[in-house]
Amino acid sequence: CFISFFNILGNDFVWDDEKFIVDRPEIQSFNRAIYSFVSDQYEIYRPVRTLAYATAFQFFRLNPLPYHLLSILMHSAVSVLLFFIIKKLFNRKLAFFSAILFAVHPIHVSRVTNATASFDIIGLLFYLISFYLYILFREKKEKNLFIASLALFIVGLFASEEVFTLPLLLILYEFVFNSPKLKEYLKDVPYFIFLVGFLVLRFFVLRIGSRVSEYPGGSFLITLMTIPKVLAQYVLLIFFPFGLTPFRGIEFVESVFNIWFIVPVLFVLVLLFLIFKFRKNKELIFFSGWFFITLLPFLNILPLPKIIAERYFYLASLSVIVLIVKFVCFMFKKDNNKVIGLMILFVIFFASLTIYNNGYWVNDFILNQRGIELNPFSSRAHNNLGNFYFKQDNLESAGAHFTKAIETDIKNEKAWINLGVYYTKT
Repeated sequence: CFISFFNILGNDFVWDDEKFIVDRPEIQSFNRAIYSFVSDQYEIYRPVRTLAYATAFQFFRLNPLPYHLLSILMHSAVSVLLFFIIKKLFNRKLAFFSAILFAVHPIHVSRVTNATASFDIIGLLFYLISFYLYILFREKKEKNLFIASLALFIVGLFASEEVFTLPLLLILYEFVFNSPKLKEYLKDVPYFIFLVGFLVLRFFVLRIGSRVSEYPGGSFLITLMTIPKVLAQYVLLIFFPFGLTPFRGIEFVESVFNIWFIVPVLFVLVLLFLIFKFRKNKELIFFSGWFFITLLPFLNILPLPKIIAERYFYLASLSVIVLIVKFVCFMFKKDNNKVIGLMILFVIFFASLTIYNNGYWVNDFILNQRGIELNPFSSRAHNNLGNFYFKQDNLESAGAHFTKAIETDIKNEKAWINLGVYYTKT
């Protein structure tokens, strides 16, 4: 992790760090941070994460270096936890190679290199430790392990929406590894009870809903038809992690006869057939389930600001990585040296791409320029670059980018406001 991400330590605050760290008054005191347990102006109910921001601010103020160091440490912790989980469920060899590829893969750049996004990893740490303790509880039958797992799950609910899926992961674990009778699943009921209680608190008591009211595709149906294409792009990025950017765009699928709907759906059907055919292969069954369960919060069941983002695929990427490692080990099961040699090549290749992509997160200017190069129709990239030029008093360039931002997305209200400010200034 440190080899792959060491060069982010000199980076500035970028992307949405200004909004959530630099210019966020409620993290500048614990009293204001604690208030986030009953209210949140961003429609993102993650009060534990807000407390973490406040704690970091007390120690680091606005020095970006320790925030980036903390990002690397948290990503390292996730990688180590994944090693122990896979080792416990399967074997040391699969665990080691999978965890180390996860640690260095460039698709995680937008989650680790961006200080704001890295704070969401806090919720995943609660998620993974809770899951690991549950596995130990099922092995050792010690109630203390169950209580600790449940407690961490409850805290995690207040840190990230990704934790919502843990009860489903527990059901998957029971199905694959224990095949219990129906009554055995009752052990997981407390997790569902606390999840429902949390959702009632958030949506009906505090009235904190989803971040946006409109689906990214303009409707639920178009967004839903585009999801198979999104899943296909995520999987392809594991094998071909090029052109990585937080400004990733996607052309929406508006018909079931679109090739980008048909092919991914056929792929899913083939996967389901393979799962049925090789239903005794626990790695295939478990990590196929892991893929869909960990992606569930990002499938736009409730509308999200974006339909696709590399940081959404952080935990789900493990499923594809594990199956790649499993395939390599199977192909060269009689020659361990070939497996090790191939894995070393993978690690060098992915780590090099990670170090390379970290360089685009040095500051907002470089990040937004790169975004426009890869996606000229990114309204947000043009608006962000306009803001940069405006602060530099380069008003001509600022106005051009604000105008371009509106041309590419007429609903970009921030660009309209910025254009108004630009006209006032000029």
